[in-house]
Amino acid sequence: MVSYLIKYINICKSTNCILFVQISLILCTSSMLWANDNVLELDSIIQLNEQAIKYRDINTDTSIQFAHQALIIAKRMNDKRGVAQSKYELALSLARASRLQEAINEVLAARDIFQELKDSLWIAKANEGAGNHYTFLGDYEKGLSALLAALEYFERKGSPLQLASCYDKLAVLYVIMEPTNPKALEYAKLALTIYKDLNDLPKQGNTLNILGHIHMVLKNYEVGTKYFEESVRVFRESKLTDSYRYILAYANLGGALLHLRQYDQAEKILQEVSEVNLNKGYVREAAGNFDALGNMQMDLNMPTRAVNYYQQAVHLLEAHQLEKELYYYYQHLANAYQANQEYKKAYAFEKLYAQLRDTVLTQEKTKQIVEMETKYESEKKDAAIKILNQKQALKSAALKQKQTQLYYSLGGILLLLVLFIVLIREYRYKKRANTMLQQMNDEIAAQKLAIENQADALLDVNQQLKLKNKEIGEQAEELQAANDRLHELDAFKENMTGMIVHDLKNPLNAIIGLSEQKLNPKTQMTIHQSGKQMLNMVMNMLDIQKYENSKVELALFEVSFNHIFQDAIDQVQYLAQEKGLLIEGSLPYRYVVRIDKEIITRVLVNLLTNAIKYSPNNETVTVQASQYGDHWAKITVIDHGEGIPEDKLEQVFERFGQYKAKNAGVTGSTGLGLTFCKMMVEAHDGEIGVQSKVGEGFILFYFAINSGARTNLEKTG
Repeated sequence: MVSYLIKYINICKSTNCILFVQISLILCTSSMLWANDNVLELDSIIQLNEQAIKYRDINTDTSIQFAHQALIIAKRMNDKRGVAQSKYELALSLARASRLQEAINEVLAARDIFQELKDSLWIAKANEGAGNHYTFLGDYEKGLSALLAALEYFERKGSPLQLASCYDKLAVLYVIMEPTNPKALEYAKLALTIYKDLNDLPKQGNTLNILGHIHMVLKNYEVGTKYFEESVRVFRESKLTDSYRYILAYANLGGALLHLRQYDQAEKILQEVSEVNLNKGYVREAAGNFDALGNMQMDLNMPTRAVNYYQQAVHLLEAHQLEKELYYYYQHLANAYQANQEYKKAYAFEKLYAQLRDTVLTQEKTKQIVEMETKYESEKKDAAIKILNQKQALKSAALKQKQTQLYYSLGGILLLLVLFIVLIREYRYKKRANTMLQQMNDEIAAQKLAIENQADALLDVNQQLKLKNKEIGEQAEELQAANDRLHELDAFKENMTGMIVHDLKNPLNAIIGLSEQKLNPKTQMTIHQSGKQMLNMVMNMLDIQKYENSKVELALFEVSFNHIFQDAIDQVQYLAQEKGLLIEGSLPYRYVVRIDKEIITRVLVNLLTNAIKYSPNNETVTVQASQYGDHWAKITVIDHGEGIPEDKLEQVFERFGQYKAKNAGVTGSTGLGLTFCKMMVEAHDGEIGVQSKVGEGFILFYFAINSGARTNLEKTG
């Protein structure tokens, strides 16, 4: 009955009758659960997993259901191999549905079972699957480790098809981790050679698509386009135009043509792919196609058509509540409305973009902080356990040493007792017969030799004990050093916590105090600026940690520095008003520079905040801009603080260090604001510095940014 139902499912599949497929799946599963014959149930597990494979590129939900039902039957039969293979197929189907964490959990569970069964081939296949899932989840180190473990086995004992598949996944991983790494192209070309030898057209098409992507990342657009065209041709030749991989290759071809500015052909392809993705329920992919079409219209200076495409992408993502992708499209739509001079709508979507971006980024940062704290506590606990184990080992060694000493002491006593008995017997024998005297003397001589040998052995043992005592002493010193390190880590954590609380206390008190008053526009603005101040401090700390561990990635656009200047003043206006300060700006020109707008705004906010903090009440903080070389813009922030000694000027940019002229020492602050400024300005290939002397009544911070090849200064008229 199972075989007949599965044949019926395949007929339904050929006619795209997904509803009948679901009904047939239920009947098929029910018939297998009612069966009493173990052979039939084993056959059912195999057939269900085969159906999961067939539906993986057609309907992921159906594929997941097939694999899940196979897993239920395997568990009921207590068939370990069936459970492991069903979990493996379920993991692949979950990954295709973008449920990557679930996929990793299932494939790792499958690998554990295969390790119990000592099945090396399936262990390697599970490692390959785990490596691929880790890659798309963003855990590249674990992904690389798992894939290399699989490759090591496939190169020794695997089939050519398995080896080529592993090459494909390594190529994808390397181009994500390090686009310029030659291993990406090397592995992809090795895989393509194997697939051509096997005459496997679908696999050739997939690898050609990977090669095209690698060349696009390397900006070899013409070469990448040719690979995409070849991939599409191979998929069509193999009659797999309905598969996910063909749709992906066809969409990539459209994107490549955009880079080559072949807009008509690119638009036709992307529109076709969008319709296919919508019909198949691939929401993210369809939204990406519409976004690419919108970008193309913006390049063609046709913002009205761009708005239409961006709106389709936004409506799709809103309908499926995909917030992580949605805020990115809000910004594109806002830019299109602005280009179309619909400023009210542009403002509305820019506001939605900022709100949703802050929410998503806050969630991600909170998750990262929790993960770091968990790792810290885990490492601390592991270190404590290690110390405890080492102490226990020391106690065991000491006890063993005492037992050894006791054994040797008892041995010595026994030897003395034997010697005493021998002497008594000798005395008695001497009285009885003189004829036995020589024999007794020989026996005593032999026993004496034995005692001397034992004494030498005791000396050797004593020397070994001394060496052991020395090793134990060295281990005790290492333990003490490890314990001192733990105390240092605890002290660092407490100091860091105190500094963060100190910097966040004032804006938090302002928010609490103002929130108890009757709200009005001024109060709301004050609360908003205090919140922005707290967010700026937190972002400084998080960004410095992130940018120290990886290269800074800038979102460079040509913007007017006047907008950045006004935005920065708005953010610090509350702080200035609290001290009665006046912020004056000297911007005789409209500066057009190619920078990351958000980061440079935060740099200027940090410099203004620092100037306000150290300026006396009722003074003036001045911001000036000037031409600096052919393509450089120099921005200076001047306050009337007490000044900084020349030998302390570089200290202000150090992490966790902050010089205060009033007491000539380091104040209780995170000291990360100026550190962030230095890091971000240098990431723009710029320079930052400070000029001041104690007693002269001013502190001047400046930074200069290279704006690129185009003229960066334009008169305002």
